[in-house]
Amino acid sequence: MTTGSELEAVYDRLGYVTVPAPGSTETDQGMDELNDPQGAEMRPGETFDAPPPPTPHDE
Repeated sequence: MTTGSELEAVYDRLGYVTVPAPGSTETDQGMDELNDPQGAEMRPGETFDAPPPPTPHDE
């Protein structure tokens, strides 16, 4: 069984943003990064197009 701090370390390494539980005294510092336009990788108005699903090849 992993502890919460171990999970947070894994999430940080993978780039996930953790949100504190309702009523928690934790502050979510990750939201500052999300709200920082200078740190954003995508430009305003830019959309993310997911790659098309793989299609089976006819042989």
